[in-house]
Amino acid sequence: MVPGMSAASSPLSMMLADDWPTTSIAAGVSAAPVRHAVDLARLFPVEGGDWSDRLVVETRRQLAGCLAWVEMDLRRILAQAPALAGALGPMPDAVGWTTLSAHPALMGPELVAHMRLRAGLGLLLRQQGAPGDMDAGVSEPADFSAGGEPDLADCAAALAMAEGRWAAPGLQDGPIKPDMPAEYFAELVWIAAASLCAAMIRAGTAAVDNILEAVDAAGAAMLARHDEGAGALGLADRLVRMAGAQADEPTLLGRALEQRRFLLFGALAARRLRLPTPVVMAALVDGPLLQVAALCHAIGGGPADYGLMLMALRPVRPALGDAMILSETERYAALTAAEADAVVAMLRVAAPLREGLAQIARLARP
Repeated sequence: MVPGMSAASSPLSMMLADDWPTTSIAAGVSAAPVRHAVDLARLFPVEGGDWSDRLVVETRRQLAGCLAWVEMDLRRILAQAPALAGALGPMPDAVGWTTLSAHPALMGPELVAHMRLRAGLGLLLRQQGAPGDMDAGVSEPADFSAGGEPDLADCAAALAMAEGRWAAPGLQDGPIKPDMPAEYFAELVWIAAASLCAAMIRAGTAAVDNILEAVDAAGAAMLARHDEGAGALGLADRLVRMAGAQADEPTLLGRALEQRRFLLFGALAARRLRLPTPVVMAALVDGPLLQVAALCHAIGGGPADYGLMLMALRPVRPALGDAMILSETERYAALTAAEADAVVAMLRVAAPLREGLAQIARLARP
């Protein structure tokens, strides 16, 4: 029986389990700020640091690249404001990234978490085209656009292009299209806007009221035209919704995993489990292994399927060596349907509720 997952375990403890085994946290310390502080410390180390962790490097690149894209667009809009004529000229490049590097607390924990998810998915998607580690041979493509409606084929093609953008390697300072949910895009816009606004005010090249008015209007214009449905996560959800009953074909999940179509896999699993796709992907990329096991169990995967999933997640989970995968697969065999369902049920509730319950459970431990 998996430790912490015995038949005698309470449903609440199963739903709130953080890891195998669970970790403790000091009384009186809030879990979310601690996690955010750790994220920021790794992304912006005070005293250098070894950036050998691929996920941290990619998170930093995605954040810098998306912010650079937003700032470029913001500058283009501001350049058309007569009141700011000549004010942008003296501004150095990448004001937003320079400001954020100096003041990382400008970011909220949700934005950091999204960038970590985006980075992790990018690393996982780079495996596309290679046979699965445990395959006897990859079967037909994990897609349902062939012979389907034109709109379905168009959506599948758009998703493939979005996957390519997320998986493409690049330089840290290279602009990256910020195809992301509206709330995270908005945070990037206002970080870039505040950075540029402060720089122009310091430079004194235009009246403060003109700067404030122009930057505020430019930020609002960018938000008004943002289409979060054109992002990779939105396209994956749209494709699965359009596919309808085809998305429930039993072998489709396995094929998607074999071919490392992680966005499609996440959207398919989310449909079956009544979960948001980002929640499924966050569990795979960065969640405790208990969540990964519960998701696999809830969609009908056996020990061999779980082993395949763990092997596919290696790019973002370097601790998953061969010995650990074998050990975790053995533990998976003891996981019951009731225990897996309890963990999945907790993933369905709002994140603040889940985090609050987890913190209460930790603080209640002797």
